[in-house]
Amino acid sequence: MSDAGWKLCLVVNDRNVLLGRLRHEHMEEAVPEAKAEDVMESGPSTIRPDVPLEEVVKKLRDQERALALVTTPAGVVFGVLFRADAERALA
Repeated sequence: MSDAGWKLCLVVNDRNVLLGRLRHEHMEEAVPEAKAEDVMESGPSTIRPDVPLEEVVKKLRDQERALALVTTPAGVVFGVLFRADAERALA
């Protein structure tokens, strides 16, 4: 994660279902032998792909978040929506 410049990593199963997320600060505190499941945050908040962009941006602003994890109703990762990109699209 550090080498790529990312501060967040999604943890998925073999069907691409979101299980949790790893934050950079959790990785720094973990022992080298730790498994992802030992340090990840389980059940992160997600949105669905059909949610209107205006609604997503409002929610992200209200919660002071920089991004939203987008999944299907079954939890399959669809993508990551960055607030800055969404704001530009609405401008």
